[in-house]
Amino acid sequence: MPASAAGTTNSFRWFADAWRGAVARARKALARADHYDLAAVLLLGALLLLVAFTFRDYAISNDEEVQQRYAELIIAYYRSGFVDEALFHFRNLYLYGGLFDLVAIGLQKLIPLDPYDVRHLLSALTGVTFAFVLLAYTGESVATRRSG
Repeated sequence: MPASAAGTTNSFRWFADAWRGAVARARKALARADHYDLAAVLLLGALLLLVAFTFRDYAISNDEEVQQRYAELIIAYYRSGFVDEALFHFRNLYLYGGLFDLVAIGLQKLIPLDPYDVRHLLSALTGVTFAFVLLAYTGESVATRRSG
């Protein structure tokens, strides 16, 4: 057997073993999970599917164009070595954080979609992430077996 074929076989074997291990762990976790945990997982899965099928249909909000421009100004500020201070004179947005907008600009360079579709996808996934965090937090602190 050629060396490249042997490497492919070993890679496939490693992947198959990893997949079997993941399935076995998932079965154990499902056996331990109560029906509320399963409902939460199904809800989050439904939210992710909803996002995946609808994010391209969201309308542009009244501030998205402004936020997009603000992110471009932030990048220009850093690229200029803190010399281009146009972002401090662009409306009052310098009073607000631009992290979300910077992440959106970065993803727009990686994901071949319309810039506003990328913003909508990021916004929706941020919401689903916070729903997950909320469910995880309340599941651990409020909905324990002790609390009924």
